[in-house]
Amino acid sequence: MAFLNLYKKELRESGFAALILVLLTLGFHFFLYTRITAQNYQFIIGSVLAPFFIFPLYFLVTGYRTFSQEWNDRTIYLLKSLPRRGYTIILAKFLAATTYLLLLIVLTAMTTWQIVMRTMADFGPVMPVDLTGTSIINIVFLTLAGYLGFNLFLYFMAQLACLVSRVYNRFRWLVTILVFYLSGYLSMRIAELLARLFNWMPGLTFQVSGIGGAEEFTTVITIGSNSFLSLTLVILGFIIGAGLLLEKVLEV
Repeated sequence: MAFLNLYKKELRESGFAALILVLLTLGFHFFLYTRITAQNYQFIIGSVLAPFFIFPLYFLVTGYRTFSQEWNDRTIYLLKSLPRRGYTIILAKFLAATTYLLLLIVLTAMTTWQIVMRTMADFGPVMPVDLTGTSIINIVFLTLAGYLGFNLFLYFMAQLACLVSRVYNRFRWLVTILVFYLSGYLSMRIAELLARLFNWMPGLTFQVSGIGGAEEFTTVITIGSNSFLSLTLVILGFIIGAGLLLEKVLEV
């Protein structure tokens, strides 16, 4: 129950910014939806993906500012009197960020799909190949899974950089940049090493079929499950490491 209350608190604190981003995205897609014509539908299809390039910047800033407001108000020091471990605080913030990220992805994907479907109904196929329904699902799943992991990875690197910079009173921005770079570099190296250790695990196979021109084609995409496991372990390492650092800085 205590963790659930902490999770709800993080949802409330991040809710306003996420709501603004949702409204801006929906407004932008509604504008594109009402402007589709035979002359510009290809431009519309390209522009509809613009929010997906904005979300990483949003979560990068969110990760860095995850403790900023509490530090400025000194409300975070109230946590000293509560029996909570640092990793529970980090985990609550992580789950809140993940919740809003999934919400943004689902809503944006739904409105994007509506625009694409209307374009196909009015002006015909918008892609040079005709994919099967299963192939489209596989491509969407792989793309969204990679996109989700990329955003959360940025979030954790920015959060860790923020926590480390709080230890220093001088050159805070320089420390933030160095920690952000080093955390990304070391994480990639550690994930690569872990992937080799779990190389014995079976891969995940996805099939993409369709018609390109006048010929049918089938492509098999194989992704090592060891990559997903190594990324999961790296994220868990971020949570534990950031939690221990938070306990050291705040003595919670």
